[in-house]
Amino acid sequence: METYLKYLAMRALIQKTEDRQLVYGVTISEYLTLKAIKDFGDDGISRVELASKVGVTVLELTKALQPLEKLCFVETLEATANPRERKIAMTAGGQGIFGDIEHEFLRRMNLLTFEIDQLAKTIA
Repeated sequence: METYLKYLAMRALIQKTEDRQLVYGVTISEYLTLKAIKDFGDDGISRVELASKVGVTVLELTKALQPLEKLCFVETLEATANPRERKIAMTAGGQGIFGDIEHEFLRRMNLLTFEIDQLAKTIA
């Protein structure tokens, strides 16, 4: 099998995994954002730091946070003296369901590992 076909097969598998929602309507990308917010604690994390941690621009992050804010999983904390330093934190509700989301993410990653192993055998 040609290298580009192997790449396309691997990419299709990963995209299929990313396109499926976990639980509570949360995507894998949203889980990664929630995980970074949770890891930072109750004091919150700035949008710039969070964007850097999850590998997106601040604009992409702002768009990505909208569904999580609508679901009341995250909130913007009150601004300090500088409004640009507003921080994002997980709400109590978000913290309450995070364990379910993380459990499903880990289950999905175990399945992906198995599927990658199977794909590797077929494209080798």
